[in-house]
Amino acid sequence: MPLARSLAIIAVAAGCVLLPLKADAAADPATLLRAYVQAVVNLNTAGLREVATIEQYRSVVNDSGGLDDSLGFIAAYGNPKAVRITDSRTYSAFTVHVAEVEHTAGRTDWVFRLDASGEKIGSAVCLTSPRPEAIDYDKSGFGLKPLRNKGGTIAGVRVPDVWQDGGSKQIGHLKSMPYDLNGEDVAKRYTRREVDFLFVTDRKPAPSSNSVAFSGVRHPQLSFGAVTVRIPENHKTGNVELPRSWKVFSFELYREKQNDTKHFSLKRAAFLSEQDFDALVREHDHKTALIFVHGFNNSFEDAVFRNAQMLWDLDYRGLPVLFAWSTRGDGITDYGFDRDSALFARDGFIRLVQKLQNDLGVERIDVLAHSMGNLVVVDALSTNALVAKPVQIDRLVMAAPDLETEGFKKAIPVLKKITQDMTLYASSADLALRASSLIQKFSRAGDVPAEGPVTLRELDTIDVTRLGDEFLGLNHSTFAQNRAVMDDLKLLLDRRLPSPRLSQIHPVPLPPQDRRYWRFE
Repeated sequence: MPLARSLAIIAVAAGCVLLPLKADAAADPATLLRAYVQAVVNLNTAGLREVATIEQYRSVVNDSGGLDDSLGFIAAYGNPKAVRITDSRTYSAFTVHVAEVEHTAGRTDWVFRLDASGEKIGSAVCLTSPRPEAIDYDKSGFGLKPLRNKGGTIAGVRVPDVWQDGGSKQIGHLKSMPYDLNGEDVAKRYTRREVDFLFVTDRKPAPSSNSVAFSGVRHPQLSFGAVTVRIPENHKTGNVELPRSWKVFSFELYREKQNDTKHFSLKRAAFLSEQDFDALVREHDHKTALIFVHGFNNSFEDAVFRNAQMLWDLDYRGLPVLFAWSTRGDGITDYGFDRDSALFARDGFIRLVQKLQNDLGVERIDVLAHSMGNLVVVDALSTNALVAKPVQIDRLVMAAPDLETEGFKKAIPVLKKITQDMTLYASSADLALRASSLIQKFSRAGDVPAEGPVTLRELDTIDVTRLGDEFLGLNHSTFAQNRAVMDDLKLLLDRRLPSPRLSQIHPVPLPPQDRRYWRFE
């Protein structure tokens, strides 16, 4: 099965055949990759078989027993002299390495992983190519699969068209896009630094025929879709790097030019029919999903970028879904409108959870709600918990919840009936919550007053006040803007570990007194 589509072939230099290193002689990934590349350079399929798994061997050797000709250009670089591992990322079942290979006549770049034994190459993709964008990742051995084979091209490469039958709209000039949310989408993440996820929203679509855009106005019908966000090379954990702007009152006087290497960018977006949304989820058969529900004062773009940042930083491997409810995103003056919109969004949120759980076979659903997004989630779930067949939530994470404290306390025992685990991240540094408490005239559940945060038997409370503040002093995304919090979230969502998950988290009060809650120190 070929690794790539047919490419222009560079002449293969003739020379003596050098045997690659034996797999059992290779003590590290770099040595194995060098042996693998040497076999490719020499078109030595027998040597390749010594260092690659049978699955990878079959992916690069054609039916006639020869090496796929799309790799022929590598021979022009000459024999490999040295291999330098430039990056590695460990997943639950394997570790992916990014490497530079120095040849006698140039350099090639690779992304690869070893098999479970660590003795053979399990997958390898050469990133240096006359047409690097033409790499057929669904044949790379990383587990990528095409959704449908209906046609369409991007940069001359034939790709599946997810929305051909759905009357869908794409952003910009793209005619088709193979949205593949497979959890093993490693090659794509490394080479393109892209995050793909689905969205469901009750926002009213903006009046445009060529783009995926939404206003903050409520809409009685849900819209479904998918987006791809590119993460910039200079990204720092917890940040959403965007072009800087200068506003005086409501007038924007200056905006920095978009630079994809420095800023988050929306690369692709598409509306999906509800039927295509369902088919996409079924196609990939995810058993775990994470629904992110954003806070108030978020435009659709704000929510998309924040969700992408968290998915990238968490290295999330399940099915990611953004529930984008209809906030105006125009500041604290629209707080009342956004609160009403949160109540309006409850039915849509429950419908999404029911769809994933009852119709699409997702066995474990985690929910991460931020700020006023918790009003959507907590109110919807506490109501649904009282019906005959309620939904079931595995992990419910409530970050800086903008809910009235006493009402929140009453809702938690009800939520416990349908939730396996509940975590509250609270902060006294959250100025937006303080402003909310002034508007609402009641304390907020995400705050940490002098007597301490909300503590309940059913709830795991973590005070994150000492982790610092946010840009412009608004502090309202502390949970997503600190490496420690993201590490804690990853351990909670990936490994289902109880607190304390990190050494920075300590009980309050300290032993021998009984713990009331946890606090980052």
